[in-house]
Amino acid sequence: MLSALLDNLAWIWNYALQLGFRETDSSRNKCVLTHKDFKANVRAKHPHLGALLDEADVMKWLEHLGIKRHPAVHREPLFLIEIVEEGTGVTLSDTAGVHESSDGYRVFDLLKPRPQRQSQAV
Repeated sequence: MLSALLDNLAWIWNYALQLGFRETDSSRNKCVLTHKDFKANVRAKHPHLGALLDEADVMKWLEHLGIKRHPAVHREPLFLIEIVEEGTGVTLSDTAGVHESSDGYRVFDLLKPRPQRQSQAV
């Protein structure tokens, strides 16, 4: 989420400083705080912000953030957590149910009640 925030910050700077990156062409891939073209455009429009991006500590921090972000986004699976009824603590679902509806669409039904397990007497 922090990485996404910084990506959005780059777009804010792009619009505020009129850096010239566009969402509708290939320049959108360069509107990133660590991209050389982005940093060059920032330096030209606002040298103090450009100097901030060039500081060794900032560059190192952004680099390490990227190293951690990319595997998290592209390789780590998302896990569903259980959905618990407020107030009772009863588990409504701990998995996503996928089924095909009558009109042919596949849907996820996270709140489909599951049969309660009967406790066995010992």
